[in-house]
Amino acid sequence: MHPIYSEREESAARFVREAQAAAAVRSDHIVTIFQVGWVEGTPYIAQELLEGETLAKRLRRQPRPTLGESLGIAGDIAKGLPGKVIDPAFAPDGQHLASANGNGTVYICRLPK
Repeated sequence: MHPIYSEREESAARFVREAQAAAAVRSDHIVTIFQVGWVEGTPYIAQELLEGETLAKRLRRQPRPTLGESLGIAGDIAKGLPGKVIDPAFAPDGQHLASANGNGTVYICRLPK
């Protein structure tokens, strides 16, 4: 969390709560959070390192993905969604097109600001 936002106690507490909740979720399509904590009054998240780019970046680079690519991305995102709940902040910047094993898996990794 950027230190300027951590000055607001309510924002920092929400960041930690959401990060702890996300850390409890296990899925091949959701970024793994290893640790949530505080350093010198600023909350932090230690998460899995993902190679690749966000969906937003990919769409800027390639505005019209093929049908096959689109269906693959949508399928991976659907696999990472818990039940039928969609985060109101769900956006292309929170979807990471990664290839941890060279498989091109999409990870949901929206983190609280």
